[in-house]
Amino acid sequence: MSKEKVNIAPDRIDAIANQIAMQTDCVPFYIERVVSRLAEQDEPVVESSVDKMIHRQLVDDKDDWEMNHFRERVEIYYKGKVRDASGRELERHVVSRRILDHIACEDRPQSIDDVWAGVMSKMALDDRDVVIELLSLLAQDHYLIADDSKRYSFRFPLIRRWWLIAHGLTQGGK
Repeated sequence: MSKEKVNIAPDRIDAIANQIAMQTDCVPFYIERVVSRLAEQDEPVVESSVDKMIHRQLVDDKDDWEMNHFRERVEIYYKGKVRDASGRELERHVVSRRILDHIACEDRPQSIDDVWAGVMSKMALDDRDVVIELLSLLAQDHYLIADDSKRYSFRFPLIRRWWLIAHGLTQGGK
């Protein structure tokens, strides 16, 4: 890894480094991408520079951060079908995405019942166990994390933020 020269005031280095670490969920790949982009700036880096640069990357259709991988892999790993209340077949990956959409849109962790209600508002599932199974799989697959009360949220806030933007679930991802 090359050593980047980022223009930061000496008294702001710790604050900027902490901000980068927090906003990238301490993932080395994203940290390196942020630092590399910040090194391209001529003006001194300040906290708002970091925020703006990360936001630009999350909305950039070039996808230098390979975020679309998180959407594409759902279809690959969540194969199979489930039946809705009318007996029609639904793809498991579609139900999984609806679960992720619901959880991404909520500001607080979601119970199984919360997720079940959220999914039911979008599709006519009648088997709650499908949602329970998919929640468990999404947690094992590191999309989600469950707290001590078995309430689910995105494991990585950066991925949640991207998911909201990429799926058009929020205005500008802020």
